[in-house]
Amino acid sequence: MESEEPGGAAALSWTDSGWPEARGKPAADSAAAAVAALYQHHAVGLIRLAYLMLGDRAGAEDAVQDAFCGLYRHWDRLTDQDRAQAYVRTAVLNACRSALRRRASGRRLTGSSGLSWTADGRSSVSGW
Repeated sequence: MESEEPGGAAALSWTDSGWPEARGKPAADSAAAAVAALYQHHAVGLIRLAYLMLGDRAGAEDAVQDAFCGLYRHWDRLTDQDRAQAYVRTAVLNACRSALRRRASGRRLTGSSGLSWTADGRSSVSGW
């Protein structure tokens, strides 16, 4: 059974399988090693940050994983590799903001329909 603690050991279990093979490219090897090191040092804190914003462990883990995947994909375009942590943190925050916007727009769409559900499971339209 997984721990429910956001950023717990279960959140990091996917790294045990290692990063994708670099296919003989030395630059990809250094990118994978650098991103893996950043992940090991900062993932738990970023998952906690995302959890505070979203209130959802799975969503928080997805936001962090997507941010690190994006960092790995764009590593060669990163002009200052010392700012990689800032890049990932910004990507996590942006992913959380997008998720919150999607939730809010979903609530507006479902809340404005005027439908409500009765105790016996039938729907009724407000105002009729």
